[in-house]
Amino acid sequence: MVTWTNKEDEAWEGEFKSRIFHGEDDDNLIVYIENPSAASHAARCAAFLNEMPQETVNLICEKIVAFEKTDKDNTYKDFKMPELENPIDVLKYCWFAEAYVSVPKDEKEISFCVEGEAEWGDNIGFVIENGKLVYVGNDAVNYYGKMNENAPGHEAAPVNHAPQNNYEEEFASENDNGRPRIRFKKSCLIYLAVYILFVILNVKLGGY
Repeated sequence: MVTWTNKEDEAWEGEFKSRIFHGEDDDNLIVYIENPSAASHAARCAAFLNEMPQETVNLICEKIVAFEKTDKDNTYKDFKMPELENPIDVLKYCWFAEAYVSVPKDEKEISFCVEGEAEWGDNIGFVIENGKLVYVGNDAVNYYGKMNENAPGHEAAPVNHAPQNNYEEEFASENDNGRPRIRFKKSCLIYLAVYILFVILNVKLGGY
C-alpha cells in the first residue's frame, strides 16, 4: 500500500514498506509519479515489488554482485566484497531509497525503477519492465526514462550493463569507518527524474 505524502504538485510523492529491498535506516521506499493518473499503477508496482518471485530477487542479486566486480565508479577502492554464501546476501551492502513509476502504454504491465546506493560508493538500481528484470546498474533512472521515451519498440540493454556515472563529493557524508559516502542530493535527483519524465510525456503529446 502506498501512502501519498505530497499531493501539492502535479508530480506526487509517497512511500511504502518494502519487504525485500530495504532503505539505509528503515524499510520505507519513497515512490515518485509524474502525475496523479499513475497512482493506481504505482500501487500495483509496490505490491509486485513486495511479492516479487524469488527467482527474480535472486537474479537481481546475482547481477548486483557481478556489477560490483566491474564497477569503474567504485569510489572506495579499498572495499572488498566478502565471500557470499548466497547472492541475496549482497543486499546487506546495498540500501534502496526511491522507486519511480510512469504509466506504460499497456497499464496491465508492471514497469518501474528502483534506485539506491551501495557500500562500495556508487549508485545501484534496477528496472522492471512487464514484470521482467531488464537492467541492473548505477544509472537506473536514466535507463528507465529512455526506456519510456523509446517505448514500445525499445531494445533493452543487457541486465548487467550500465553507463558509468559520477556523483559530486559535496553530497557526501561519512560512514562509521570515517570514509566519505556518496549520497545523491535527493531533491536534485527528484526534480531531474520528474523533469525527464515530463519532457518525455510532452514529446509524446507533441508539446515540444
